[in-house]
Amino acid sequence: MADQTDTKKARTTLSVSQLTCIELFEGLGHEKAVSGELEVTINFHPDRLTLSGIPLLHAIAKDGVLKCQFETGTSNGGLSAFPGGGRWAWESRAFKGSYDSGEPSARPKYGALNYKKLGSGGSPRFGSSYFKLKPELLDRTTFCYPESFFGPRSYGVGCRVGHLIEMADADETDLLDNYIEAHIRRCVRSGTRSFE
Repeated sequence: MADQTDTKKARTTLSVSQLTCIELFEGLGHEKAVSGELEVTINFHPDRLTLSGIPLLHAIAKDGVLKCQFETGTSNGGLSAFPGGGRWAWESRAFKGSYDSGEPSARPKYGALNYKKLGSGGSPRFGSSYFKLKPELLDRTTFCYPESFFGPRSYGVGCRVGHLIEMADADETDLLDNYIEAHIRRCVRSGTRSFE
């Protein structure tokens, strides 16, 4: 009962779109919980330049928050994060239109479940550096495998990701594509030791 109360309290700062997505993934996911501390990381390339020509790491330090592609216009992949673009279309499918008319800042920040505790973070394809998120963000984080671009076969929320770990471990995909995608549903602010 205390866990449910803590989860509800932690979610009070989320937008309607963010809560809708968490509830959607709870309905699609499984109840196979993992005990112990789970680690979520956000990989990035610190020397990539923002649209204004500032190295990404400097921009994060200056702003104090991580921003999504819809806010920055930058990407490790395609630049289609705009209404009607490719990224917009597959996010619309993955999140059932929850963010279609919302503010860009309400969209999820992407990371990965670093369940193998890799020194390179959970999804090194997306950057040589990473931020580790504080454990209390887990209840506001949804997961899918494979990643949303490839069309997920299964979903999870919080610690209910055991089935996703089993799927990833059994998959024979390229190691750079073998990660469990995380969608962090909250403003991700920089802290002194990890992100909150």
